[in-house]
Amino acid sequence: MKKTAVMPFILHGHTRPITEAHFNADSDLLFASSSDSKVSKWWSMSSTPAGVFEGH
Repeated sequence: MKKTAVMPFILHGHTRPITEAHFNADSDLLFASSSDSKVSKWWSMSSTPAGVFEGH
């Protein structure tokens, strides 16, 4: 089995604490919900923002 190094990164965008975080089935997107009523989406390999869903 080939091991791959994983670099940690900090995702900015929420103004309140994160309540949950989940990857999609392909693990290329990370979704994080927060008590600021937003769900943020990031590309997991680059930590690039991919969208925000408000009012959740």
